[in-house]
Amino acid sequence: MAGDAPLVTDAPRGTRSVVDSLFDGITNPHEADVNLFTEVYPPTIKYDAKNPGTVFGAGRINKNAPVALKREREVLTGLYSFSPECIKLQRTFADTVDATVQPELDDDLFSLNGMHVSMATVKTVSGYPQLPVSALPRDNAKFIHDLGLAGKMTIRQKEIATAVWRKVWGSYKPSAINIPKQSATGPVRMTNDPEYKLQYLLAMQTHGRTERMLNTFMSGDLGPTPRSPASP
Repeated sequence: MAGDAPLVTDAPRGTRSVVDSLFDGITNPHEADVNLFTEVYPPTIKYDAKNPGTVFGAGRINKNAPVALKREREVLTGLYSFSPECIKLQRTFADTVDATVQPELDDDLFSLNGMHVSMATVKTVSGYPQLPVSALPRDNAKFIHDLGLAGKMTIRQKEIATAVWRKVWGSYKPSAINIPKQSATGPVRMTNDPEYKLQYLLAMQTHGRTERMLNTFMSGDLGPTPRSPASP
């Protein structure tokens, strides 16, 4: 560690929440060493396109340390989310509302009565996450079509979107790196190790890694590729 600079995480200022970090809060160590990340974190289980389950391979290895904990929450005073009474209340409420009021949409799919969808999501049990989580879709074209929405933006919509995002991303303010300690990295390593997440973030900011990731996503080429020394 260099000097007495505090580690930049979500911990209170002036404290270290990640032990023995490579990061001194000032200099990104991955800039000087393109292989640093892969040396500290060797490749994990490789993804096999013929076996989709391998996308959660490392999560299976870490099964003794779940990345998403099941923990009931007090949703009302004295009423906890895992209790039969709470679950029954949620289901009864959702079913009653759906039997009484249905969403009414105009031709532009705006709600006429304040309801856009059914109340099915109210039945979700708080504190009981799906594990492992589902892989997110990379193309939502079918979902957009099912909603009756246009697949592409109009010229005016593009102009508005461009103006908004230029405003949003037109300036920045240096601030602390937020490393939530309980969130998971997702496939394939499936870990909530805060030091790993910090190093991954720092490594992705160097040697054109972010650009390669974005180009790969935009090209649609998300299949397994050989892992180069410079790739986290």
